[in-house]
Amino acid sequence: MTTLVLDNGAYTAKIGYSHEKVSVIPNCQFRSKTSRLKTFTASQLDEIKDPSGLFYILPFQKGYLVNWDVQRKVWDHLFGKEMFKVDFADTSIVITEPYFNFTSIQESMNEILFEEYQFQAALRINAGSLSAHRYFQENSSELCCIVVDSGFSFTHIVPYCRGKKMKDGICRLNVGGKLLTNHLKEIISYRQLHVMDETYVINQVKEDVCYVSQDFYKDMEIAQLKGEENTVMRDYVLPDFSAIKKGFCKPREEMNFTGKYKTGEQILRLNNERFAVPEMLFHPSDIGIQEMGIPEALVNSVHNLPEEMQPHFFKNIVLTGGNTLFPGFRDRVYKDVRSLTPTDFDVSVVQPQNPICYSWEGGKLLSENPDFDEMVVTPLTGPFRATQLWRSLIVALHAQVEVRPRRKHLRMHSDCFTGSDAVDVLLSHLMQNILFCSSEVSRLKATRLCQALMEARVFEPVGMKLFRRQKETAFEDSSCSLYRFVDRDALPGSTEKGKGEENLTPDQTRKKIPRTAPPTSFLSKRVVEDVWRQQTLLQLLQVVELPVLDSILTSPAKTEPQRVAPLKHFPDQLIVVAGEHLQQGGADGEKSLATQKRLLFDTIAKYYSNQERPPLLTGRYLDIHVAILELLDGEKQEDALTASQLCLRLLQPNVRDELHSLLGFMLAAAQPDSIRLHKQAIVQNNALTRSRGEQLVLFLMDSHPQLFKVGPSPVYLSASLAFTFCQRVTVEQYEDQREKATLESLKQLIRHISLSASMPLKERRRLVKEFQKHHPVVFLQHFSSTF
Repeated sequence: MTTLVLDNGAYTAKIGYSHEKVSVIPNCQFRSKTSRLKTFTASQLDEIKDPSGLFYILPFQKGYLVNWDVQRKVWDHLFGKEMFKVDFADTSIVITEPYFNFTSIQESMNEILFEEYQFQAALRINAGSLSAHRYFQENSSELCCIVVDSGFSFTHIVPYCRGKKMKDGICRLNVGGKLLTNHLKEIISYRQLHVMDETYVINQVKEDVCYVSQDFYKDMEIAQLKGEENTVMRDYVLPDFSAIKKGFCKPREEMNFTGKYKTGEQILRLNNERFAVPEMLFHPSDIGIQEMGIPEALVNSVHNLPEEMQPHFFKNIVLTGGNTLFPGFRDRVYKDVRSLTPTDFDVSVVQPQNPICYSWEGGKLLSENPDFDEMVVTPLTGPFRATQLWRSLIVALHAQVEVRPRRKHLRMHSDCFTGSDAVDVLLSHLMQNILFCSSEVSRLKATRLCQALMEARVFEPVGMKLFRRQKETAFEDSSCSLYRFVDRDALPGSTEKGKGEENLTPDQTRKKIPRTAPPTSFLSKRVVEDVWRQQTLLQLLQVVELPVLDSILTSPAKTEPQRVAPLKHFPDQLIVVAGEHLQQGGADGEKSLATQKRLLFDTIAKYYSNQERPPLLTGRYLDIHVAILELLDGEKQEDALTASQLCLRLLQPNVRDELHSLLGFMLAAAQPDSIRLHKQAIVQNNALTRSRGEQLVLFLMDSHPQLFKVGPSPVYLSASLAFTFCQRVTVEQYEDQREKATLESLKQLIRHISLSASMPLKERRRLVKEFQKHHPVVFLQHFSSTF
């Protein structure tokens, strides 16, 4: 069996068989200005004559695989005849995935690899793990290493010991090649030319011209010089895609420092942009990203590990990813790490010859490992057995299909069901499934699914004879084809039948399963909460732009279990008295009312000023709060409300209840014509200014009636959009729908007859007369003038 290794990156896919060389191919689709109607996939980029204004359609967003339609098309191209001609019946695959990947994405990837492509085995693994495996193979005497993987979406720093990653030291920086390219586009568009639509060209400029400075302030001084004294300045010739297919950097001896060039070339003059853009990898705070640079994050990652292991990690720093190809990158990492570590520690930074394909080479070596067969996931029987969907389909088929005696070829067969009934049941089950509710599932796909179920011996055909040349039969979606369940239990993980059930017929066995049979295995409360949390975060990614998700994904919230709503059970009875006076206060005592409010708030502020008591809205969700404020600045009130609802769902229930009570009090106590209360009882974070914190709390107070309702989530949307077969309609609605559907079908039929080029004229006239004979009213109303 051959092994296909696929490093499925967010920008490029590194793919190749384990016995061949690697190919680096764009992992996306393209559309160009010159041919907008055509979509180019992966390696078809070379077919585009004019890549200016090239539009990218990426399957990855924020480093996670979210657009499965685009990814399927890219994989179809890679696995198809144009590229690697994969024989799925004799091929296993090693495929990479990001760290902290969502469970739903992992399950979807398994389903696609096993169900649609039908690989015989699959191994999902992080790219850094493959790089570490390659490094340990080359340096067998080393026990530890730390991998710096700086790619398209972000940069990961992951320590490994004896081939196992140490989760306590994993660190992610939300700075990658995409951010660098976008920042360079903004700088050039502001200073020289508008190139915001030229992602393809500016990405080439970044790769050809930019470098990592070893002394940033010294290079800035050189960049301020004029003429030939400025050794940093370079002139880049932009491509016109007719005479110049690819841009290039002019040799320094050909540069014109005094005036314009007389040639017709379009010149882009780059000065401090050359080193200021890659500097974001080392100082993200320069553009407002409050994160550590790569050297600081690397040292911090090692300090989170046991002290006795730290010297081994500093001695084995491995650089991988496309961003490490910047000239001077390795020397800068070594210089900064050396300055941050004790002098008695050895520091060694290793940059592979090809850091982009280093993880793919590690996957190639891993596929040759004798223990590789124990690492992969394989379907037990049939392409679907490895997924949870397999079991639910079989349970639905057993519980809902109508099994009864039926006649075929003058013979009576017991315990049978028709092919069309099986397709109807599977189609209904798929359309009500959360994974398929938002996409259209055709009847043809359900028929193919029945074919796979039959091949997996879930059921078998009845009354069909296979002749000598026929090795297998095809499933038929018709009321004439009969099938029956096999005697053995086809559900995965099922136990053997009891002694008292061994003589039961399939019909009796089916009747033992109730119509609303619950699943045989129950999900724990923790699993359910994790699923809801993942769905909430996925929905948040679609509503707001979050630069950081690491703290939300990796650090669980720590709350006090005995924490109660403060407005109901306060230790100070003064609040109770003040609250009663506040409710009884009228227009005659405005001063007294203001005093009561101040007294009540001062007590609450004192209650929350305790340093040991954590704030209700912690800094873990700072990025979400900032994104909500940006939506408010853009006058997107509905999106801000949706994001706030989803954010509050991430809080612990007791914290959410306390926040609900506190906001209700503030809404009642702080009227527009009265005093305004402080906002520090809810938001405590130094990263937010006081005005921004007040803006957020005022929005929460104004949206209080809708804030704690369940916002639009994938589960909520699936419940509202899923097709149901049991919706009750009135007789008038049914007749109206039937009349409209019949009329539309008749219109399509007569149009087909009149416009058919393959049908003789005489035959068309005969069919039109037949139509007029059987449907005279419809013909006169809609087609009398046409014919």
